[in-house]
Amino acid sequence: MTSPEPGSVPSTDEGGRESRAVAGVTEREARRVTTGALIGNALEWYDFFLFSAAAALVFNIQYFSGARGAAARR
Repeated sequence: MTSPEPGSVPSTDEGGRESRAVAGVTEREARRVTTGALIGNALEWYDFFLFSAAAALVFNIQYFSGARGAAARR
């Protein structure tokens, strides 16, 4: 039994036998996917930072305004 080629996708033929087809990706497609992943990851980290800052600075006062001590410290 041979090892699969990198980038190959398993599939079955009409007889139910497994075969492998190599998926070709052009350099342009790879660059596009990489750029999209980079932008998406950067937006996720920005969203996480923004929500963390708002949780520490704003939301505690909004939700615990009637509480004493550290729960709603300004």
